[in-house]
Amino acid sequence: MKILDAKNISTLSIKVTEQIDKKHLVQFLRTNILHSQHFFAKNSYFYYHYNVFSSTYEVIIYEKRSSEIIPEPFILNKDNPNKKETTVYITPSYFVLFDKEELLFFKSIATPNKNDIVLYIQQIYKFDQFDLVELSFEELEKLKEKEYTMSLNHEIALYEDNSFKVFASFLFCSLILFGSLLVYTHIKKQNQNMITPINPSPLPQKILNKPLDTVKAFITSISTATIYIKKISFINNKFHTTLYDKDKSKILTLIKQYN
Repeated sequence: MKILDAKNISTLSIKVTEQIDKKHLVQFLRTNILHSQHFFAKNSYFYYHYNVFSSTYEVIIYEKRSSEIIPEPFILNKDNPNKKETTVYITPSYFVLFDKEELLFFKSIATPNKNDIVLYIQQIYKFDQFDLVELSFEELEKLKEKEYTMSLNHEIALYEDNSFKVFASFLFCSLILFGSLLVYTHIKKQNQNMITPINPSPLPQKILNKPLDTVKAFITSISTATIYIKKISFINNKFHTTLYDKDKSKILTLIKQYN
């Protein structure tokens, strides 16, 4: 079997008030994992254990591109002659807790401290006695070179049926929408910086008294000249508009044309 490096494994601790009913557990775990603000590949799997002392589901998530892949932490206890007992393995980058061949806890850590780890296990899992095995980088590499045949209990596919496609589509649409919003906000801010406001004032009386067709032509000219219409209204038989453009002469020329 191929060994999946521990650095490619994610973890999640899910605190609960009570243990989840078995018939709802898998869906509960899937939902919490997918809402953990991380994106996981479609061939991701997860393994879990429930800590009764802390009322916490400890979850390990990893990608399996084939059925021949086994996550690195699970091989540590394979050749242990005392694997029926409780054992803590400390490596240069993580530590693992096994109890009677079952992996209970895995945690990545930059600089493992043996005393801190022992205290943590005693407090969180209430184990007073357990074996402690420290593995160097070289010893860990030798273990990874061996051949293993094993299967994992509690290993579950993260995505069921078409749920990955639905999730990926939702994520894609969300990214497109968010990106469009950013572009719109940026363009709007640029336009606000470029446009020089002209104090609003009523149009000349001659324009206001002209027929509706002339008013329509006037609005068309505004559009053709790419002048920004901030406000337009028709109150008490009078036509009012407020115009903006960085080039004031364009507005003045337009008004003279219809004056």
